[in-house]
Amino acid sequence: MNPAPAEIPPIPQTPSSPPIPPPPAGGTPKFPLFPILAGILLMILVATGTFFLGKSQNNQNASIPSTPSPLPSEALAKEGTPDPTDNWETYINTKYKYQFKYPSDFKIFDESADRIYINNNLPADPNCQGGGCFLGTPRLSIYFEHLNNPGEDELNLDDYATARSTSIQQEATEPGIIKKIQKFGLDVRYAEGVTQGYSHNYFMKPSPNLSFSISAVFPSKEDVPKYESIAEKILSTFKFIE
Repeated sequence: MNPAPAEIPPIPQTPSSPPIPPPPAGGTPKFPLFPILAGILLMILVATGTFFLGKSQNNQNASIPSTPSPLPSEALAKEGTPDPTDNWETYINTKYKYQFKYPSDFKIFDESADRIYINNNLPADPNCQGGGCFLGTPRLSIYFEHLNNPGEDELNLDDYATARSTSIQQEATEPGIIKKIQKFGLDVRYAEGVTQGYSHNYFMKPSPNLSFSISAVFPSKEDVPKYESIAEKILSTFKFIE
């Protein structure tokens, strides 16, 4: 009797991988390109604009010249410069209500209410008829006066200047030339002429019924540059007061 054949156990089969689904119709999905390109272009424009704006500002800053700061010594010199008129004498006329300052080496002469004059402290000549003569040569004389002919106070400024120029027998450098200027805070008429030297003359009307003149008299026309600075400093202190 033959033995029964041995049973061979079944070999387990490896399950096969699930099938890969086919790609969707139309192929690989595509991202929209227009928004991406627009974003890149916008970034380029912003970067370019920022670059040129910064360059423009740098050029403007470079083109503006810098103002140099004053040196400490210069600043101190400006702050510490004293007014040369601070230590001058002060004259006040109470009748016509005006005042001015003058240096200590000048002296007031003919101190009447209607007329005074100053010069560089030279003694008057006692033998001189009419006054105004000195024992020496004044470098500068300045006359402040209300010596008018009758009726001149009632004239307007232009007519007063013409009449006064004639009355003091001036020979104008250019005959008939009387200039209109602003000085002493007033409308002033100005003329140059020859009167025992060379003079700068100012005619004014501080009030409707008051005429007034100031004359700076230099030794000669050639001497004007020597003494004009001190004359102007004195005149800069002149003012009418209440």
